[in-house]
Amino acid sequence: MGGAPNHRFPRSGNQFNQMRAAGWVFEGNGLTGAFACVPASAPSPTTAEGRWFGSTANGESIFGVILDTGVYYFFYFLPGNPITALLKGNGTSVNGAFSSSDARDFHSGGAVLPATVIGSYAARATLGGTLNESGVSVGFNATYVSLYDDPVPLASYAGTYLAPPSNAVTVDATGAVTGSSPSSGCAFTGTAVPHGGVGVLNLTLTFSGAGCVVDTKTVTGIAFFYDTAHTLLLIGATNSANAYYWFLGQKSG
Repeated sequence: MGGAPNHRFPRSGNQFNQMRAAGWVFEGNGLTGAFACVPASAPSPTTAEGRWFGSTANGESIFGVILDTGVYYFFYFLPGNPITALLKGNGTSVNGAFSSSDARDFHSGGAVLPATVIGSYAARATLGGTLNESGVSVGFNATYVSLYDDPVPLASYAGTYLAPPSNAVTVDATGAVTGSSPSSGCAFTGTAVPHGGVGVLNLTLTFSGAGCVVDTKTVTGIAFFYDTAHTLLLIGATNSANAYYWFLGQKSG
């Protein structure tokens, strides 16, 4: 309007009508006035998907991941002590309510116990509820860990990761995974591939050797950087949900 040509791109019909009323001349489609479309805003998260860290009413620390598929993996342990157990299952999260009726609690001593989980959440913020197992209920609360929202290029995982006493896992830039534990005679091979646009990899490992805690079976699970790009966590369980494997190692070199 006056002087050199000027152009504006209103993003709504209301803005378009206001500009025409002010004397602007539209340059778009003769029927609608539209010139181009802009991407729709990303929908706000509505489920309990994400990475979580918190504690139980018994004073144990908990951390884990709930995937967009509803599958979840949670560790719990007393602060300063080794991991006590892994809780794995399929959950449903709708309108702030979370529930799971098929959880399996893999204890470090070898026992695998059925469990249920019921709770509530605020998407990408808080998660709380109760774990029910063998007639005992334990409450928990957790907060969201935003590292889940940061996808990591597969090549960034490339390297060898070590954990006591002599466990080693190597990931190459294509996602091929190998691992060994000379002290037990166990080894595995597998693959890791990105899980959508989040900071998690889908993991498949096949074990060999008499000393493997999962015998010579295949486990599926997830992998991700626990805190920094130097600490890698692998979590997997057999399809029959009777055994699990985990590894937490520091990058070598």
